[in-house]
Amino acid sequence: MKKIGYRLLTLVTAAVLMTGCAGLGSSGGAKPTENSVMIEKDGSVRWQSVETYEAGDYTEEEMTAFLEQRISDYNSSLGKAASSRNSEGEQKLPVALVSVSLESGKAYSVTEYDAANRLVEFAQEIGDYNVTFSALESGRAAVMGQQMEGVSFLDEKGKAADSAAVLSDGQRIVVKAEGPGIIKAEKKIMYVSEGCELRDSSTVKTPEEGTSFIVIN
Repeated sequence: MKKIGYRLLTLVTAAVLMTGCAGLGSSGGAKPTENSVMIEKDGSVRWQSVETYEAGDYTEEEMTAFLEQRISDYNSSLGKAASSRNSEGEQKLPVALVSVSLESGKAYSVTEYDAANRLVEFAQEIGDYNVTFSALESGRAAVMGQQMEGVSFLDEKGKAADSAAVLSDGQRIVVKAEGPGIIKAEKKIMYVSEGCELRDSSTVKTPEEGTSFIVIN
């Protein structure tokens, strides 16, 4: 299998469910445009990857089989089912494959996790350098509010935000990240901690150093 071993380790956190699936990424079905964390409406976490590859490196079928095996092995090592995909009505696997597509020298792929911190743990386990976060956590503002004490926030217009306003809705989703990377949200981003670059209403780039907080409506 040409070059498949090492190159696919860099893709394994964003993996394959089946060839020719209907869509990639979140509910919109569009291909991801860059390596990023996606926070879904319900707070669930996905990793979206965009990788380059050369013709002949591997086929989509080879990639699928390799990644499914790696993820199944990882889940099994945690005492979970030796499977690479979630089943409706059953408890989420630690890591589950969602979709992949190889097209015009680009490999677009997505995988999902049972918790935000699992993304980082899995990436570190298999040596995926595309995941540049050193820590990742998510939860409701009512639960994570204490961690945000003393943090300076900016609103969607880049203006300083009052901490009371940031924590006014306990049901808002909060993402806590350490290290640089792109975080996208299916819903609107309301506030970001200082140092973050808010690209648009649903995309933020976290800084190279320090801890970042993103509050999603």
